[in-house]
Amino acid sequence: MPTVVVFAGAGASRSVNESQYPTTVEFIRRLPDRILKQSAFELISEYLRSHPVAGALIDIELLLSALQDLEAFFALLSDPESVPGWVLRSDRLQRLAGPEVPHSSITERAPALRAAVSSLVDHINAQVFDIYSRIPEPFELEMNWLPLLEGIVDSGYALELFTTNYDLVIEAALTELEARHKIPVNAIRTGRRSGLYRTLDELLWARGPSDAVPKPVGLLTKLHGSVDWSRSPSGIYVGEPNFKGHEKQVILYPGFKGLPAAEPFASFHNYLAGAVANADYVVFIGFAFRDKYINDILDRFTASHAKILIINPADPPLATPFAKGRVSVLQKPFGAESASLALNTIQFSLSGGA
Repeated sequence: MPTVVVFAGAGASRSVNESQYPTTVEFIRRLPDRILKQSAFELISEYLRSHPVAGALIDIELLLSALQDLEAFFALLSDPESVPGWVLRSDRLQRLAGPEVPHSSITERAPALRAAVSSLVDHINAQVFDIYSRIPEPFELEMNWLPLLEGIVDSGYALELFTTNYDLVIEAALTELEARHKIPVNAIRTGRRSGLYRTLDELLWARGPSDAVPKPVGLLTKLHGSVDWSRSPSGIYVGEPNFKGHEKQVILYPGFKGLPAAEPFASFHNYLAGAVANADYVVFIGFAFRDKYINDILDRFTASHAKILIINPADPPLATPFAKGRVSVLQKPFGAESASLALNTIQFSLSGGA
């Protein structure tokens, strides 16, 4: 049975409703003035404008990453055991730079400055829940997710869904298709266990894509978490998408750096590696290929025989971790035309066509 992997980025949700599901660039425009007018926000925005990243617009990923660098700087200055913090104390800086260099005010103010930047980052991250918690209406899914998912399942392919989005767009599409009896109930599982309290069945991802659930049943894997997940002593609750404090949210916020080593994110990314290794066709919708760790997984593990299709209106087309010869691009938004073309392309290829 052929396996199709569909990977959705921010552009996929934007196509459902561009005002309600902003991309990382548009996210900044949705922030309230109490955030936009903070000195640290204005300062880092100025820095990014004066130090442009090649081929990248200023977005919330770049802004939060820079703010985290600034917070780390103040953290070092605040810590007398760090090298910068130690050098700044006593007369050590003068020994390096001369007696005229002032430093005491910097060390005294560093903890407060760090706290201010950290608070700003927290307030920006909290906006994720205000912005992305809306559930789409069925009519908003009619021209994109509904025909694509129904067509793939109806063709008899095994389907694995991945997204870096926090919103509930794909869950809404699956629920709508099941309610209309267009696809079997749980044709794609979201990992949500029913009960008095709904929880996430993390073992589904720990087992791997080949034996997690009987085929053709696949999983929706939210690589960066979801607005309706929260941590509890009993596991991960699945429920209302309300902000409950950063320590309880199961989210990799924009600007996340490093390896996703914490659970469930490590298992999710391992599951992605196994899924693309077993894939016959991989479709990327509105994904910008800016996540280095995900790019490394795609480069290392995607099956050599798998065909790659990208739906993205970006001009020029995006750089990807794949050799150009194996990639097809639909340079269009995710809508009725691109969904139909994608489905026809997949069916033609997996039926033995070129």
